[in-house]
Amino acid sequence: MELYSDDYYQESHRNWFANPNYELFDWIEHKIPSECKSLIDVGCGRGEFLDYLRTKRPDMRLVGVDLSKNDNREDIEFHCGDILGLKLGTFDVVVCLATIEHVPDVAGFAAHVHDLCNSGGLAFVMTLDDGGLLYRTSRLAWRLGVPVGFNRLYSAHHLHHFTHQSLMCLLKRSGLKVRQCLHHSVPLKALDLPVSPLVRPLFLTAVKAIFITGDLLDLSYLQTIMAVRE
Repeated sequence: MELYSDDYYQESHRNWFANPNYELFDWIEHKIPSECKSLIDVGCGRGEFLDYLRTKRPDMRLVGVDLSKNDNREDIEFHCGDILGLKLGTFDVVVCLATIEHVPDVAGFAAHVHDLCNSGGLAFVMTLDDGGLLYRTSRLAWRLGVPVGFNRLYSAHHLHHFTHQSLMCLLKRSGLKVRQCLHHSVPLKALDLPVSPLVRPLFLTAVKAIFITGDLLDLSYLQTIMAVRE
């Protein structure tokens, strides 16, 4: 199991946490009906999404859960621990961003996401897309002797990899009804590439081209599924 120490945020994934995906945050916020009054962010990291939402929905109860500790801050309640072992009630909205791929028991996790939702509640699950163009290109590059992208995508901290179809199937089996899927990428600045500063611009140029093409073909780097508990 990966350790979620300060190095996880400050070194290994420094760029990811320093450059939140505000376009995704905005998409999710616009999908949440005004009558929703409570939201839990499962695997909230340092709470960037909750900080964002606090400025947009000051009337909502905001709760964050992560294996790393966060101190409570104004209008945000944090809990440290495994969500499968915590009893926090139910919520109008459940958000899991870049979390499910780190969880050993994905079936149990998806079932718990379902149980965290109130009747009619929404769930937003974001993860990488193993069928996306970046994954396909990285596998091809690995076969040609360029393993950088492959090693990053398939490193040990990603315990599971989902295609669009397999993620939808998992959520449906948990009792959630899929309503919509967003195929998208991330800000280039958010990428943590284990390459030298001299080579990084070349890699980012290549990745940018893959992102643009993938987004056009619905073969994006990431996928976010919006589902409802009926």
